[in-house]
Amino acid sequence: MISFHWPWLFLLLPLPLLVRLLWRPAPALEEAAFDLGASRWQVLKEITLPVLWPGIYSGALFSFLLSWGNFPLSLYTDGADTTVPEYMYAKMVAGYTPGVPVLGTVSTIGAAILLFGGYAVILLVRRARAASAQEE
Repeated sequence: MISFHWPWLFLLLPLPLLVRLLWRPAPALEEAAFDLGASRWQVLKEITLPVLWPGIYSGALFSFLLSWGNFPLSLYTDGADTTVPEYMYAKMVAGYTPGVPVLGTVSTIGAAILLFGGYAVILLVRRARAASAQEE
């Protein structure tokens, strides 16, 4: 069920953020880059994607967290596949097993690592670009 939620959540929820980011000064920056002789690939890699990464990252994180919050929908429309929240619920109802808190802890720590790791990557890329701009 999570595989069903990901496409529409990842596309629809961050759409307002991405639209707002697309109408920022990026078109003017892209036109300036084209005027200076940059190829389409260079413009995409150096200007468009860095402007869009915060929106893409926050949309992916938000859709992941929202998919975990749709447990009742996944439970009531259960198919052949079992999602992780359904598995944890089944183990808690059938009887306590030590795997349930471990799986919950691992998923929470994994999400925190992805969140802070992604933010750290964004900061490192910005610092590297600022340092290379100062050297030139």
